[in-house]
Amino acid sequence: MGAIGLGVAVSSSPSLSWFLIGIGLYAIGLWMPSWLWAAGAFGSAAFSRILVSAGLLPNEANFFHYPLALGAALRAAFEGERGPGIARFLGWGLWGLLFLSLLSWLINGGEILKPFLAWIVFAEPFLLLYGLLRSPPPSKTMEKLWRLAWTVIGVQVPVALLQAATLGLSDNVQGTFVGLSQASHVVGAVTLAGSFVLIAKLLTGQPRLASSCLSWTAVVLLWLIPVLADAKHVIAAALGGMVTLLIGQRRIKWKRALVGMGGILLVLGIGALLYPPLQWIFRVEGMVEIAARKMDPIVLMALHAEGSPLPWLFGLGPGNTFSRVALMGQGGLVKAESPVARLGISITPITQEALVVSLTAAYAPAATSTAYHIWSSFAGLLGDWGFLGLGLYLGMGWMIWKVLERGPRWAVLSGRANLTMLVFLGGFHSWLEEPCMTLIQAFLIGLLTGTRQEPPGFGSRDEA
Repeated sequence: MGAIGLGVAVSSSPSLSWFLIGIGLYAIGLWMPSWLWAAGAFGSAAFSRILVSAGLLPNEANFFHYPLALGAALRAAFEGERGPGIARFLGWGLWGLLFLSLLSWLINGGEILKPFLAWIVFAEPFLLLYGLLRSPPPSKTMEKLWRLAWTVIGVQVPVALLQAATLGLSDNVQGTFVGLSQASHVVGAVTLAGSFVLIAKLLTGQPRLASSCLSWTAVVLLWLIPVLADAKHVIAAALGGMVTLLIGQRRIKWKRALVGMGGILLVLGIGALLYPPLQWIFRVEGMVEIAARKMDPIVLMALHAEGSPLPWLFGLGPGNTFSRVALMGQGGLVKAESPVARLGISITPITQEALVVSLTAAYAPAATSTAYHIWSSFAGLLGDWGFLGLGLYLGMGWMIWKVLERGPRWAVLSGRANLTMLVFLGGFHSWLEEPCMTLIQAFLIGLLTGTRQEPPGFGSRDEA
């Protein structure tokens, strides 16, 4: 009878059938190691969009990474602590964010789903990192995970080049993230995250000449993708990451640095000359204007706080202000065909005001770059959870910054360059809430924190 009931459910409601299948697989998968859950979340973020666009998976598959990342953290917690002590503090930070989200919801109100949705969206990359840190994969498994990471990063190049040649530049360049809103920025962030690892290895190691030339060619190709995609946010943020990488290097190979950076700047320069909108990243006045726009959420918060200190401490409620969950409410930025629309999340007055202010004709520059929108991930953290939530989130990022010290120098530099890029992206837009971007970078940073030797595919050796 149970089988008959399941068959009826599958035939009458495909969405319900996928849900039931997912619950069953989730229960069966409880025995799997945490690194396998993390790899599943990573692969889902990387390939679900292109599979859904090809009709091979339903739209709901675009959200599979959430339970997988949560499974990585839960499984690691059950396995017992085997990683660095800081993983325990990261776990407490995750619980702290959830508690704060619920507390802010109790103070401010809203739908019962909002505190959990806001938490999973912001906490997801930390859940994946916690899984990899608390229960580190064995060395042989680490090699396989590195190969998986390089496969995901490497496949973006031919796919993006093919899209640029056949469909055109800018938003048409999406890599494997086909159909995702602003996929061009996501594919750019993924390729640049990989480029940091190659650059750090080249500047600190002693590769053979042939290997060095091949690696620098790969670096230039990886930087070419965001240029073709017109991913201005990502390029500007990546330049900040490069500064972190160069400053942190104690014994830099300056000749190699000049050659490599010269190639990167040449790509950027030619791109800016051939495509004028790309010149945005070199406009100081544009950056100043963006910084001014990012102050608008504070003004709106002050108006709605009405002189009370509580909103500044605990926020105005999860999903109630400038976070992606808030913007995905009914009447916001959610797509009608998205499964998120079926949740029926409401939109609050302060979010409506933010949409009006950000999208009004008075903010015409927003037509050329979403960086001019007033919302960002940091504005969302402050608005939803107050300074306590923003401080806790940044504190967890600082834990990752510190734990990177355990690895070889190239891993420290590339990991911190990626973290710096994420910080800039969180200020430009709501990129810290874009799982296809953050999960892939979190997976890469997680591998860097656990690496004791060079990953496969470098063909070089560490410096002594």
